[in-house]
Amino acid sequence: MGAFTRSIRIGRPIDEVWSVLADIGSIADWNPGVIASRTTSGQVEGEGARRFCDLGRRMHLDEVDDGTEVTVSPDYSLRFGPVGRIMDAVMVGRTYSRGMEGLLDGLRRHLEETDT
Repeated sequence: MGAFTRSIRIGRPIDEVWSVLADIGSIADWNPGVIASRTTSGQVEGEGARRFCDLGRRMHLDEVDDGTEVTVSPDYSLRFGPVGRIMDAVMVGRTYSRGMEGLLDGLRRHLEETDT
């Protein structure tokens, strides 16, 4: 199984970052890996809210002096036993990690470069 952690500092208050993350239907606005998104329940945020895309990622937010630090730490595993482990070491892990960096950068740009 592979695992990694990536973080980015966003020059916005933690409440603003949580607000964008809580709006689960708008993930396509800031995540370059999502082409479209929408809520699938009457509730649009908080517990019980649902959307049609599932990122399968863990996120953690911390207040820092100049804004909010967002950390993603996905766990994943590849099939194919030893071949999957080699594929992960050679290509998949780096590609997935770059995708998470894109996600974090997209969130930062959405929050810092637009009015939310």
